[in-house]
Amino acid sequence: TLYRMLNSGVVMKDMYNSTFGGSTASGEFADVTGLFYYYGCEGGVGKVWNYVGDHQTYLPFTAGNMLRARGYTSYAFHNYLGSYYGRAGSHPLLGYTFLAQGCGLDGLTSSWPNSDQEMAALSLPYFIDSKQPFSVYYMTVSGHGYYGFHNNAMARKNRDRVENLPFSEEVRSYIAANLELEDMLTTLVDALRDAGKLDDTVFVLTADHYPYALSSDALAELYGLSDPNGMEKGLDIYRTGGFIWCSSMEEPIVVDQPCSTLDLLPTVLNLFGCPYDSRLLMGTDLLSGADTLVILNQNGTGSAWNWINRYGCYMTSTKQFTPAAGVEFDPSLINSYVKGVNRMVTQKRTYSPKILYQNYYRYFQNAIESAQSGDK
Repeated sequence: TLYRMLNSGVVMKDMYNSTFGGSTASGEFADVTGLFYYYGCEGGVGKVWNYVGDHQTYLPFTAGNMLRARGYTSYAFHNYLGSYYGRAGSHPLLGYTFLAQGCGLDGLTSSWPNSDQEMAALSLPYFIDSKQPFSVYYMTVSGHGYYGFHNNAMARKNRDRVENLPFSEEVRSYIAANLELEDMLTTLVDALRDAGKLDDTVFVLTADHYPYALSSDALAELYGLSDPNGMEKGLDIYRTGGFIWCSSMEEPIVVDQPCSTLDLLPTVLNLFGCPYDSRLLMGTDLLSGADTLVILNQNGTGSAWNWINRYGCYMTSTKQFTPAAGVEFDPSLINSYVKGVNRMVTQKRTYSPKILYQNYYRYFQNAIESAQSGDK
């Protein structure tokens, strides 16, 4: 199921996922809001969802809020503790009725990690028979580290399915744990097909960060790279998978230029006809034809703001720009071009956290309402 979705929907061949804060919280925040924050911002690593909930932050451009305003029933499910990272307080502000372990999602088998497939089965009664359209967000946990058949319940559960794969035990256990996500998607597809709703349902999937719980040797093995010591020196480690898929698509739509998880939200909002101001999100609609900019805060500390676009790649550690294959640059123009893109990266890293921590969307909305009412 994962393979089919990855290769027959909107196919993102060159997709990346930054470690803005080096944690699940920062990656999830970027995926869901189209904004990013990073280590060194107010609140620190992993505190962003607590901050959103505590300050009742206004985030109108999430898929939950946008689609709920259009009459959708909106749910968010998580198969770990709802109190972790403060999601029970933040996710209703994203437009969802939130259910998780300890927060209304009853029936989960207690293990570490918990089962994605079980979460899918338990969630279906909430929306599968709904007469309203539905927007459902899942934060999965079965593929979470650490990896090994002795300390990962999902790896143990699916061990027989990976025994003959030609990989180390660590990589096989990683694949086994993530087969639970495969089973989750299969469960959802089968239920939607039986309900006659599959062809009218869109799936969007991405990750929160690369699998940094794997050892360097296992990462090199998983990524097919020969030098495990070189994993952190380049940008290949930040490559990720992601897709937008609907079973009624007649043929794949291929996105050739580099993109990131920040680009998913604006793409989905435009596909669903949701009105938003593209200047207020950090990503780019991948189907608009506009140039994308992939920002990779490589070590999570804010000191390595590398970037990639269709024209090349810039590494802050070497201050070197490498043109993409087939792209020719006038050497006299490279410095000014790099300065221009670096200026844009600086602006995004300045304003994205300010939107969050100064509740700018609320200020913006109040200003619009004031202008519409005729107030000065």
